[in-house]
Amino acid sequence: MRILSELGIPIVPHAIVGSEPISPPFERSVAYAVVPVGIADPLVLETREALYWLQSKLVNGSQILVQEVVGGYYASIEGFFNGRDWVEPLFLFVTRRGMLDRQISSFGVAIKNKDAGISTPMRALSRVLRKVSYHGYVSLLVVVTPSGELLARDVRFGLTAGSVECVLEACSMRISAADVLFGVADGSLDRLDPSWDYIAGLRLSAVPVAKLAGSPVAGISHKNSNHLWLMDYSPSKGLGGSTFSVGLTTAIGRDTKEAMNRVYRTASNVKYLGKIIDTGLKFAAADLQCLVGLGVL
Repeated sequence: MRILSELGIPIVPHAIVGSEPISPPFERSVAYAVVPVGIADPLVLETREALYWLQSKLVNGSQILVQEVVGGYYASIEGFFNGRDWVEPLFLFVTRRGMLDRQISSFGVAIKNKDAGISTPMRALSRVLRKVSYHGYVSLLVVVTPSGELLARDVRFGLTAGSVECVLEACSMRISAADVLFGVADGSLDRLDPSWDYIAGLRLSAVPVAKLAGSPVAGISHKNSNHLWLMDYSPSKGLGGSTFSVGLTTAIGRDTKEAMNRVYRTASNVKYLGKIIDTGLKFAAADLQCLVGLGVL
């Protein structure tokens, strides 16, 4: 957060606090996103009393990052950096409504106008990335208020940082995933060519029951393997049982409806015990359309 602030990127009201019941420096909030320093996933607290209770449980000088939960559209601006500049285009992804993180499902679209206002913080961030010769994927988590104001929440790096699978899906008809990654690594890739307009990513999970570990997964074929990104699973051992996050299905479409129909079709063909499919992707699609309507792209 300090780096984002020093770059002049507007950020959500926040504070780093310890075990002392010190009020964060913002009063209007009715909810707080609490992140233990050094850990990515937030915990949402709905009252100040709950925040004080959590602070009282901190030990050994532990600290937490407390962010105000600002009303608006929770999204991420993502893309590859080749050591010199961003690989065009950047992408905007919106999470399922109510989710502060991209842990369930998301809908995305390429930012075709590189001078769009929503790309401004990424241009600022590139100054730091260029100095350290960074090669890789970047996800800047933001909230866009109903008035169109953009506030940064966090920045993450690496192939697990955001919706990289969706970006690779969008470009798969033009370039292979391997060529994208090697092109970013050696700095030779300057531009991607997304084949269609909208990108959907749908998480596949399993009920977290220990006895499901080792269960087989059926329905994986050569045809749908291009749209299926497996995680806690291996062909020889079945479900891993460590996270019960089986994987992600991705799809592209000329509109949100087509992309959504395709991604759910792939998900329906994959079968295993305790299967969970997120049904809230339509909310992410609706929020993405609202952002398009705000003119932020």
